Amino acid sequence: MPALLELLSRLAAAIMLVISLVYLASSWTDGSTPSHHLDISSQVVWTQNPVVIDRSIQTYERIAPATDPYPVKLRTANRIRVMDNTTFRYDGTDFRLAGVAPIERDRICMTRSGRRQACGLKAFKALDNVLRNQRVECRVIRGAESGQEVECIVDGSDLRDMLHAALSG
Repeated sequence: MPALLELLSRLAAAIMLVISLVYLASSWTDGSTPSHHLDISSQVVWTQNPVVIDRSIQTYERIAPATDPYPVKLRTANRIRVMDNTTFRYDGTDFRLAGVAPIERDRICMTRSGRRQACGLKAFKALDNVLRNQRVECRVIRGAESGQEVECIVDGSDLRDMLHAALSG
């Protein structure tokens, strides 16, 4: 116990010595502020009155905002109707996927093993399942009276790639 008290007293003495030296060093300066420091009392940092900014004399470079590559935003919850494997209707507007070959819904195909498959219904349901309750972003490739030809993404993935994966798996 006496060793602990001696250690604490030496520590307190060292701290007092450092504080005394700092105080002594600060009293030796003349108290003037160096010229490279900001003197808050001489310059206004903030005003209480509104300041009018004249944009015509500002020399800042104005950068145009980035354009959205997929400007058409669709929230598909209960507002979408899939017509076939390439076309869907959203709020009365028809959208047709660019680069996707249409397949009639009642088309029957033969698999490689020779079995019959309802490929038209499978393609229709693949698009319906991918679009259901999703946030779809599209860009119009061509507009037409019958609808708009679009490229779309769902959660950052190309919709056509998603359909291809759904139909091949």
